[in-house]
Amino acid sequence: MKILRLVLLLSAGVMLWNCNPQEDDIIPEGIEEKYTLPQGNHEFDDKIVEFYDSTGVFVLYRYESLDANWNITGLYPNTNYPLEVVLPEEEALELGVRMVFENWLDLYPLSTLKETLPRKVLLADSILKKPSSQGEAALAEYTYAFDNICIGNVNASLASVDKKEFKAMLNLAYISYCIDYGKMVVPEAFYAMVDYSKVTASNASKYAIVKHSPNMGAKEDMLGYLNMIFTEDQIGMDSWWFDTMWGFDSPFDADGLCKKRCGILVDEMKRLYNIDLEALTGLDLK
Repeated sequence: MKILRLVLLLSAGVMLWNCNPQEDDIIPEGIEEKYTLPQGNHEFDDKIVEFYDSTGVFVLYRYESLDANWNITGLYPNTNYPLEVVLPEEEALELGVRMVFENWLDLYPLSTLKETLPRKVLLADSILKKPSSQGEAALAEYTYAFDNICIGNVNASLASVDKKEFKAMLNLAYISYCIDYGKMVVPEAFYAMVDYSKVTASNASKYAIVKHSPNMGAKEDMLGYLNMIFTEDQIGMDSWWFDTMWGFDSPFDADGLCKKRCGILVDEMKRLYNIDLEALTGLDLK
């Protein structure tokens, strides 16, 4: 009887195991099939289809606004979700798609993008973020959630936009998303020499922090460097290491620590993620 009972218990356990959904079964099949590519008959639609075939990532300019808010992980409070997303006008699509690819998606190895991008890149005319308890709703350049990065300003303003700043925005949105969702980490060698608990606006230069912000940490530190290298030209970078910053009496990088940390970031991003920041920017950064 004991043997029979044991056999019955084991059989029941196997049946229950087989009835329980496995990890792959939890994700509803066909969830993305509400979108089909191409979304139009423009020349740039071929580029979008080619990108999807290579990475499995949708670049969408026609979508439900709910998709810009969907966030399965609950990583952010509601104030970071878009309140309203306006889809791009037809006239802005060609330039918008071209600039997104030229200044972001075409710059990275497809293997890296396949491993790190969310399922959807959403293009928006404008993104209005939800109001916080202290402030009113405001336009945002980008937002992201678990399964998408939403890029704003795909509108008539692109014709006169500062291309370096737009490029910086795209790449900062991508890297920031990757860090927040565990697709990348801030290289330890980059921040090993910084004690963020002691950093203030007045002593930031001591730690070679190029852009101080509240709640300063490794991510904010790294994004400050990335913003610098994406928006400066070579002359600006060469002078950055020695210019007087924020009214200090001594040169900002007199001891070369800022340049050293920038070089570490360049080396580590290439080693860890096959991302060549010098190739992305066309600058000599070391």
